[in-house]
Amino acid sequence: MKCVLLIIITMLLLPFRFFAQSENHNSNLEDENHFYYNRVAIFTGASSLFEREETHFTLGADYIRYFSPESNFAAGIYTEAIFAHHTEWIFGAVLFYGLTEHLWIRTGPGIEILQEDLECGCGTETKTEFLIRIGTGYSIHFGKFFIDPSIDLDFVRSTTTLVWGINFGTGF
Repeated sequence: MKCVLLIIITMLLLPFRFFAQSENHNSNLEDENHFYYNRVAIFTGASSLFEREETHFTLGADYIRYFSPESNFAAGIYTEAIFAHHTEWIFGAVLFYGLTEHLWIRTGPGIEILQEDLECGCGTETKTEFLIRIGTGYSIHFGKFFIDPSIDLDFVRSTTTLVWGINFGTGF
């Protein structure tokens, strides 16, 4: 399992420089010299829970707002649904920092809303847990559209979840 995850992580973070349109510092946000302050994306991927050795299909969406064309910083919000035994919902806010033209990192707080089976077997209980997300990704741009392979670590309670996949989106 760990070998497969290592291979997937490596594949997601390979430098896809040959897909870039230009070497301009802000080419990841520009379409014919137009800066896009906003980005929206759909996420598809998986969440691997290390403690339970389980991996579940995950869908999500996010919105990112860049501070300025000259800044390497952006802020965003996201939501994800993890399709486990019961659907788990994650909502959060993140701060982005561009390390290079295409490579970025992010971190921020969030909440996880999940249902757990009661010990008596007589139903479920909804719980809300605080989480911290740390992640990285690589932006591949096609005009105002982009594909971002990404990988995140969510720290919830005493558990760690690896969230990996691809964001498909557009700038506006």
